[in-house]
Amino acid sequence: MRPVREFSSAGLEHLPYKQRVGGSIPSTPTEVTNWWPFLFMFYVYILQSEITKQFYKGQTDDLQRRLKEHNNGEEKSTAPFCPWVLVWHTSVETRSKAVILEKKLKNITSREKTADFIKRHSNK
Repeated sequence: MRPVREFSSAGLEHLPYKQRVGGSIPSTPTEVTNWWPFLFMFYVYILQSEITKQFYKGQTDDLQRRLKEHNNGEEKSTAPFCPWVLVWHTSVETRSKAVILEKKLKNITSREKTADFIKRHSNK
């Protein structure tokens, strides 16, 4: 038998009556708030060409897939310099934070300063 549902003007009609909280705003279960950010991580990364030793900086929501794309020649700007090695990465909670950090990294234009950044902020 289906649970009895109560309808309200607060847009909570999909919740069974016992899950409601007094007032018009439902509380979020603890389990959801604890695991939710880990499902949607974004990565900012630096690759280095094994051939030319130049760096490439980018961001993605799937680091392994993106590295494969670079090494398979699917990215026009990196294809001529394959193979690439992941030399640095970090994770952030949102795409907008990833884009902001990627832009900051791309402002580091010299190879020496990029190498220094990698040494200072190593994931190891």
